[in-house]
Amino acid sequence: MKRRIIVGDIHGCFKTLRSLLEDKIKITKEDKLFFVGDFIDRGPSSREVLDYLIDLKWRGFKVLAIRGNHEDMLLQAVEDESYLHAWFNNGAEYTLKSFDV
Repeated sequence: MKRRIIVGDIHGCFKTLRSLLEDKIKITKEDKLFFVGDFIDRGPSSREVLDYLIDLKWRGFKVLAIRGNHEDMLLQAVEDESYLHAWFNNGAEYTLKSFDV
């Protein structure tokens, strides 16, 4: 059965995401998976979330990921230090910690 599954606002919650997709929804390679931003910040496992989404794609799942405002904040902070404060006010420390930074 082909399904369209849309997930947003993961915010570094890898265990919850994996449980939702694999245990509750039981995704298959026929499903289309749409991830609509905010993969990082606030939760403890931003790196694992990103690695998992990449791994799903590599394993042949149909994955489309659209960055959200938290990813935009990170990219802005990389380009311009004046955005660091805004990013840190929104959970940057959790993302950095998940990457051992």
